[in-house]
Amino acid sequence: MTARWNPPVEFSPREDKLCKRLKTTGRLFVFLRKVRHQLFDDATQEKLESIHASKPRGTEPKPAAMMVMVVLLQSYTRCSDDEAVRRAEMDGAWRMVLGVPDSDEPLFSKATLVEARKSLVANHLDEFILRRTIDFARESKLFDPAKLARLRIAIDSAPLEGLGRVEDTLNLLGSALWVLVSTMAVTLMVPVEQIVNEANLQLLSATSIKRGMDLDWSAPNAVDRGLEQMFREIQRVQAWIETNSQEWHFRDGLVLRAHEQLFRIVLQDVEIKEDGSPKIRQGVTPDRQISIEDEEMRHGRKTKSERIDGYKRYSSCSLDIGLKMAACVLPANVGEAHGADKMKPTLEQLGQVCEAHVDRAFLPSKLVEQVAQTGRVVCRPYMASAAAGRHGKHRFEIDLETKTVICPAGEKAAIRGQKAQFSLATCQACPQRQQCQKEDSKQGRSVSLHPKEALLQTLKQRQATAEGRAELRERTVVEHGLAHLCNRQGPRARYIGVKKNDYDVRRHAAVDNLFWAERQFSVAV
Repeated sequence: MTARWNPPVEFSPREDKLCKRLKTTGRLFVFLRKVRHQLFDDATQEKLESIHASKPRGTEPKPAAMMVMVVLLQSYTRCSDDEAVRRAEMDGAWRMVLGVPDSDEPLFSKATLVEARKSLVANHLDEFILRRTIDFARESKLFDPAKLARLRIAIDSAPLEGLGRVEDTLNLLGSALWVLVSTMAVTLMVPVEQIVNEANLQLLSATSIKRGMDLDWSAPNAVDRGLEQMFREIQRVQAWIETNSQEWHFRDGLVLRAHEQLFRIVLQDVEIKEDGSPKIRQGVTPDRQISIEDEEMRHGRKTKSERIDGYKRYSSCSLDIGLKMAACVLPANVGEAHGADKMKPTLEQLGQVCEAHVDRAFLPSKLVEQVAQTGRVVCRPYMASAAAGRHGKHRFEIDLETKTVICPAGEKAAIRGQKAQFSLATCQACPQRQQCQKEDSKQGRSVSLHPKEALLQTLKQRQATAEGRAELRERTVVEHGLAHLCNRQGPRARYIGVKKNDYDVRRHAAVDNLFWAERQFSVAV
């Protein structure tokens, strides 16, 4: 059984002096030293010890709770794995929080830290750590527990640039081909150069793909010629595979995965012309892979003018408490509604969400739909666009109870299905027709209804009141909180893949919650 982390509770004279020096520039160190035995109580440590379960080891593993404290300190100080190992060995504030005496021996190795992180991710304990900061605040009576029973939350998202290199089609194909060849070399236990020479691969033998193509890139057809060379290179690899298929197992998992990746990129980025030659596909294929190093990165947009290459991070904050309730990461091409739904199970474990403050992009989510049925949704309504000088949809009065729509001129039309259609005769006789539709229109004005038109009408009515506009401003809590989280995490992902970046954003959210708890303790004192 793994040894429990049992650092002393009482402060030593040396720690008292160090805490005085950290009073202004390292307050979280002092706070973590004071509350570590409460934050990591026996029940919490028992849960965390599952990361060592069923793993035979030659040496006794480090206490799981201590390694979790290390990753929290790593987030707080924004340092790398190597720097975390050094600080745990030499930094007095780190060693005070970790409860270890001064020593010339390293407290743990980089491999130990990496293994602990892998176990946290594999066992979904990153979410547990964030939840533990909320439970700790509740147990410390820093907020009224009744506020968890009926949660008022705000949700927001922010870009997170991926760690993998984003490449154009030619380099993406070249990188995928190199991964396939190098994976085959590892499987066969031969040098990569041997396969490159036997298959007569001309592009992979060059220092870079485009240098191997040796083209005048200012020429109009340069990209097409480069793509033709790349296809010939792929055909050489395929021919080598068919010739040598008896010497190795092509069904090997890693080789098969590399082979599938190569042809997935071919299908997403290339189309064949009538003469049989390849050309770059026009437009962007849905769910297009943009990086070989990180297969889960995607192109996305935060706004029309802001493109994201990687991921979006999501945060859910309690408006009544101020704590971050949930956090997650998704590829950038996934809509915001999916981010809200990914946090939905976590929020439901904490309590019933009775009020949700969101952006319009979150309205299609199942979470918002559920809240709209049992509680309140606070959001700015959609403003339907209209041609310049013409009446937009917001000028029409929609009555869902009587199933009628009244136009700016006072005429009525019945709602049938998801649309209300005014008659052509009514519109032709209307004095406001020029402000409503074109004079040569072949039919009367129509108004389409949104699938969630009832919710949108409620939001529109509420925004027209002073109280409703004040509610919209409450959402600044999550915007400020997300800004703090983004500042701590930085603009770029630290890890590859959704799961590891879930871990990263959640540990930063946990540290933000600990900052909140420290401030509440300071106020109480």
